[in-house]
Amino acid sequence: MEPNKTTVPAETWLDTAVKKIRFGPDRAAVRAELSAHLEDKALDFQRIFPDMTREEAQERAVSDMGDPAEVGKELAKVHKPWLGYLWRASQVLLGVALTAAILSFQSCQSGWENLTEEPHSWYGTDWPDPVPSMYQYSDGLTYRGALADSGPIQAGEYTFTTEAGELWTVTVSGEPLRVVYFQMDVTHHRPLESLNPWAEDEFWAEDDQGGVLLSHHQYSENPRGWDFSDMVRCTPMDSGIFTDRYEVMLAVHSPEAERVDLRYTLMGADLTIPISLEVTEP
Repeated sequence: MEPNKTTVPAETWLDTAVKKIRFGPDRAAVRAELSAHLEDKALDFQRIFPDMTREEAQERAVSDMGDPAEVGKELAKVHKPWLGYLWRASQVLLGVALTAAILSFQSCQSGWENLTEEPHSWYGTDWPDPVPSMYQYSDGLTYRGALADSGPIQAGEYTFTTEAGELWTVTVSGEPLRVVYFQMDVTHHRPLESLNPWAEDEFWAEDDQGGVLLSHHQYSENPRGWDFSDMVRCTPMDSGIFTDRYEVMLAVHSPEAERVDLRYTLMGADLTIPISLEVTEP
């Protein structure tokens, strides 16, 4: 038998079996599956009957597949055209939704850049300086200069960094104090995995002379009515995708202290962020 005629019965059988499937993608997929099945059956016949030629094996396989018209009726019952069109419509709608989402992302991407790369301040340039605002009714408030950044400090999955440090002097109730202000970045590798909201109330501080400043939580529960200069004020400034920013303000009572450590020791943690009290830029 000539090679170009050996495939005609199989091709004719396949065309007849799938012609009643009205949804084009289904029809093509079913035809490919049936063709592969025919090929497998032909190979099986050749393994069982080593003397059988390839052409004979293909003809035997087609014969065993049954009447293509009857097979086609059953296939048409399973592959309803409306299911196919519904599937195709869902793909189109999904594509439209994805396109809209991409366009929406691109339109606000510029507004997100400062969240993904650098923290930003909600306060704006017109917001009053935090220290003068806090100590506006105290005596002798004077800016002394900038403080050095702490550098990155790793604590579990979070990285803490201080920057924009300031040193001030002020007199509160007759006591001279040094007021430390800085901004603290908390970077996390997983998006939107910020510190627990109550964490900001649990930072306390200790200077190198043994002076202790209470956390906001300790201060609020202390029955002796401590002055606000006896506690650490840690306030969230901004929440980003990978970096959150806090502002921290504390007062150092010990005149001989050269360093103050911001501490977090709740639930077994032992985070220490050293802050040098030496002014780097007057």
